[in-house]
Amino acid sequence: MARGETIKITTISIIFLILLVQVKDLKGFELIFSQTLFLFEFIFKFLKFRHFKTQVELIYDEIYNIFILSPPKEENIFIARILDCTMNYECLKYFCKISLSSRIFEKYNPTLSKEWDIIYHKKIETLTN
Repeated sequence: MARGETIKITTISIIFLILLVQVKDLKGFELIFSQTLFLFEFIFKFLKFRHFKTQVELIYDEIYNIFILSPPKEENIFIARILDCTMNYECLKYFCKISLSSRIFEKYNPTLSKEWDIIYHKKIETLTN
């Protein structure tokens, strides 16, 4: 997907530069100016997408390190590192204005809520005993 977006933005930019060189009158300039604003919207979305992809890869590497390469010995440090990765991901989603589709949320929410309740109650029981 990233490669396709890169090709699309590059192609649009080249076409824009070719058209800009061809402008001979004011109407042509107005057209090019309006297209520039449209192009900047595409470029901004592309840059935001690239930033998101890069940051998600970094978060993935961190999670891989936590679970596979060097899991912490202490449970508190393990939980803190997982929460740190989760918060980094959630902040990244907010920054890039990415939200979960309501269809996916409605599909998985009941099962995940039940699973979370089971985990929560088991943890509470172990802490009280």
